[in-house]
Amino acid sequence: ERVLETFLAEKAATDDTREQAQRCFKAGELLEERLARPAEAAQLYGEALVLDPGLLSAGRALERLLEKTGRFADLCTQLERELSSTPEAGEKVALLFRVARLREDRLGDLAGAAADYRKILELDPTHILALRSLAIVLERAGQTTELAVTLEHAASILKESREAVALLTRAGEIREQAGDEAGAAAAWE
Repeated sequence: ERVLETFLAEKAATDDTREQAQRCFKAGELLEERLARPAEAAQLYGEALVLDPGLLSAGRALERLLEKTGRFADLCTQLERELSSTPEAGEKVALLFRVARLREDRLGDLAGAAADYRKILELDPTHILALRSLAIVLERAGQTTELAVTLEHAASILKESREAVALLTRAGEIREQAGDEAGAAAAWE
């Protein structure tokens, strides 16, 4: 407890926001690792990130703690915050995938996951894994019209492969079930 008080006192004693962020991070580590107070640790990690958004160690610690404690909605929020300050498209795709998977698998938020997969496709329209994942979510959500379009898009990327044929066959079946005979015929051609 004394070390914790020291970190917090040092934080209060300085006007340097980066130093304040470091002290918050160190106090958070102490709370998490030595004092088994994860909720307070998460709060201090978050405060460190407000003071210094570039403090990667605090961001990683917060993400780890939120995942460990099952706070998946908060983890999505944290990852989205990180996403807003990430300039590199590849990193954005990786973060969006992580958020989409959390929404889909941990939160059961199919609409949110689909929106995240669409964001990936805005960054890279040929990202086949995003297309496959979007198709799974759309099928689970019963959004057959968009599912058929997504399957056709994936097939166009895969060109003449067996998988492309299977995707087009499935898209045709979906369109036929929806009463879109012309769309079904086009998919099967």
